[in-house]
Amino acid sequence: MTAVIESNVEPTENELLAARVAELEAKLASYEEWIGKATQVCKRAAHGDLEARLLHVNAEGDLAELMFDINGLLDYTDAFVREAKAVLGFTAQGKFFRRVILRGMVGTFKHAALLINKSTEDMRHTAEDLASADQKRLSIADQFEATVKEIAESIASATNEIQGTSGQLAYVAQQTASQADEANRSAERTKSIVSKVDESSQHLSDSIGQVKSQVAESNSVVHRAVQESQEANSIVTGLEQSSTRIGSVVETIAEIAKQTNLLSLNAAIEAARAGEAGLGFAVVATEVRKLAEQTRDATNAAKEEIGCVQDASGKAAKAITACGEMIAEINDFSDVICKLVQEQAEATGEIRVSATEAAMETTTVSESIQQTTDAAAETRESTEKLVTAATELQGFSARLSRGVDELLASIRNA
Repeated sequence: MTAVIESNVEPTENELLAARVAELEAKLASYEEWIGKATQVCKRAAHGDLEARLLHVNAEGDLAELMFDINGLLDYTDAFVREAKAVLGFTAQGKFFRRVILRGMVGTFKHAALLINKSTEDMRHTAEDLASADQKRLSIADQFEATVKEIAESIASATNEIQGTSGQLAYVAQQTASQADEANRSAERTKSIVSKVDESSQHLSDSIGQVKSQVAESNSVVHRAVQESQEANSIVTGLEQSSTRIGSVVETIAEIAKQTNLLSLNAAIEAARAGEAGLGFAVVATEVRKLAEQTRDATNAAKEEIGCVQDASGKAAKAITACGEMIAEINDFSDVICKLVQEQAEATGEIRVSATEAAMETTTVSESIQQTTDAAAETRESTEKLVTAATELQGFSARLSRGVDELLASIRNA
């Protein structure tokens, strides 16, 4: 009853104002409480704690909506951070299948999620390109290694061959120089011999000229002898005719003819034995003359002597004829000898010309041999330089191989 009575009593204006103040104070206290809680949650969120929430919200109106919006913002932020963390975590491990779940994402969160997903996809393509490039890089490195190793091995092999060839070339150059020196000495000896041959051929040419002159003179003498034998033959023929005409007195001089024949035989023997000594022949001739004077009156002896003279004249004619024939043959032989001497002179002239040319050629050969000697010396020096270059090239090849190994190691470990 009392309550009913009191409820039916209308509050005064002060009471209403006090009640309104009390209500406002209660609401203000609730606002302050929730604002404080919201402030704490925001501070924790600002320090990275996205787990904090405004729990058991019993506020009303805008304050309640604010609290729920703060919780929603934290939920969006926490979900976005978790998704982004998961995606970035897998991405950091090279796994690009994870994407930010877009369900429930709105506004900037959705836009950022799309950017993260797009970036992740781009990173996947980039990683695939990098992996492919890495494979290509390794493949190129392997190919480069194989190529450079092959080149280095080829260089090393070529260097070894160059060294071997250079050694052989140096030996050949040394042998060539030695042989050139020996050939040079031989050429000098040959030059001396050819010079002597040239001088000898000159002397021979001069001698053959003299022989040719003497043969020509002998040939002229033989021609004159032919003519003299022909005249002697004519004289003997006349003598035979005269002997025939004086045949009538042969009987008177027969005995003297015998003595004359004996003396003439003795004179012939003496002439044959003495040769140029004419004393015996002169004595015999004197005796023949004396016997001739003694036989002027002995016609019988003269007959026999004239017969002997006729026989001697016939024999003399035959002998002169044979001598003429022999002289004619000698003349032919003399002509042949003259021709042979002429040919010999021509051959000697050719020999002399050839000897002169040989001397000149020997000089040229000597000069060529000297040039060969100089070339062999230069070849020996070049070969020594080639051996040095080959050794340096071998060192460069080894350094190249080591440098390639280091480069490939750095490329593969990059």
